[in-house]
This record gives sequence, structure tokens and C-alpha cells, in this order.
Amino acid sequence: LCFTSTGDSTIGMTQHGKPSTNKVIQYKLNDGQWQNWDLSAVTLADGDKMYLKSDDEIPMSESDTIYKQFVMTGSIAASGNTMSLLNFSDALTDYAFYKLFRECTSLAAAPKLPATTLAQNCYRQMFRGCTALTNAPELPATTLAESCYLSMFHNCTSLATTPELPATSLAVDC
Repeated sequence: LCFTSTGDSTIGMTQHGKPSTNKVIQYKLNDGQWQNWDLSAVTLADGDKMYLKSDDEIPMSESDTIYKQFVMTGSIAASGNTMSLLNFSDALTDYAFYKLFRECTSLAAAPKLPATTLAQNCYRQMFRGCTALTNAPELPATTLAESCYLSMFHNCTSLATTPELPATSLAVDC
């Protein structure tokens, strides 16, 4: 996962609730060295890139009360693959990316969401309130789960188009 700054920006993360297992997230700036991230705000100058990864498959979020959420300022474009936060696992767990970018009004571009089989609430409210987001990421999943897309793009007032859903049947509240 990569974040590119336009102008001066910051990227941090908050942990809501107490997770059952400690997830280790690493980051590097530009061509620097990988280091463990304590989730505190990292300052980016114009054109800087912040890369994130995790070598474990521990979910980013466990429930609607235990989740991680990005906090951003400035203008940020995300690219790359969100699955780098799960060690490129093929499977999403319930609440995997719940509220991950919620209210990130600085997020101008979304990363790739390549998972094809989803779990309950996995993308629920993921981009809710991302008012600078102009394009939704492709949603290639063909097997959906309850509430997987619930309020995913709620209040994304700058979206020019909605994503296509290739699934032939929908799950409750997806």
C-alpha cells in the first residue's frame, strides 16, 4: 500500500478498542528502510511516498468496536494493494477493513481492493465521508457476504461514478 502526498500532509492511525492480538504494521518513506510503525502521525512533503505493509495476517479490525482507522491531513493519493496490510492473504475476515479510511477527507484516490471473496462487514464504512475521493476502486468480488459493502461510500460527495458490481446475487445489507 502506498500513499503519495500532494503538498504537505500527515498520515497517522488510531486504534479504537483493545485488539485481541497486536498487529505489527511497518512503513518506509520513499526509498528508506522499513520500520515498525507506532501509528503516530508521519509528516510527508510534496511528492513523498509512504509505504505500508504487514508480515502477519492479523486483521486490521475485529468488530464494530475494535478497529484501526487512518487519520490524514493535506492531500493524499493511495495506490497499490490493501492486502499488503494482511501479508497478501487471499481471505478477508469479518470486519477486516471496517472504517479504515472513514472521514479521511484528505484521501483523493483509493487503493486497489482485489479480494474476490468477502466476509461480513469487511468493507463496511471503509470510505464513508471521504469527500475528496473522486473515483471508487474496482470491486471485483463475485461472492458477497452480509453487510460487506454497507455504507462503504456514504457521503463521498465527490465521486463521479459508482463501481460496477460483478456479483450476480447480493447478500443482506451489502
